[in-house]
Amino acid sequence: MGGLAFKTLLGWAAAKIYAHYAQAAVDEQFDRILPKIENDIQSRKEDALKFLAMGRQAFAVTVIEIWTNSDFVTNQGTTYPMVEYHGLEISDTKKESHTSDRKLYFGNYNDTDIYTTSTSIILDKNIIDMYRYYLKQITWYQDQINAANGVAERQQLNRDLMLMMGDMKKILEQ
Repeated sequence: MGGLAFKTLLGWAAAKIYAHYAQAAVDEQFDRILPKIENDIQSRKEDALKFLAMGRQAFAVTVIEIWTNSDFVTNQGTTYPMVEYHGLEISDTKKESHTSDRKLYFGNYNDTDIYTTSTSIILDKNIIDMYRYYLKQITWYQDQINAANGVAERQQLNRDLMLMMGDMKKILEQ
């Protein structure tokens, strides 16, 4: 009986050690993908501003896949979890889901969890107000370009519009 208790205790300790290192592996991978997620949010800032300017909420919706592979033929055990970032979209709808799947192969199986999460995007009110003004200015320029009498006037309005759009792009990149 003592051998069985020791084996059970050893199995419990091994599971705790594995869980610790598996969590550390997941944390390390998240640390590596977090800058990519932040960069994707920054590059889609204008998409979020469009929703916020309309008085709607904006969410960064990310899809993360976490998978492990287990080899039961050679009894090598389960691999540390692998984390993959599958992209981001900006939405005015909060999306949350979790799906799990196990695929059996010859000699092993693969466990996959896919998480879709939403993070609310909050921007300064002054930026949102400035963006609303920017949208009104675009409409004004387009109306003026359509009503312009001569080519020179139309070209000048187009140059001014492109300049204003370039200035807004620089502001959004900050």
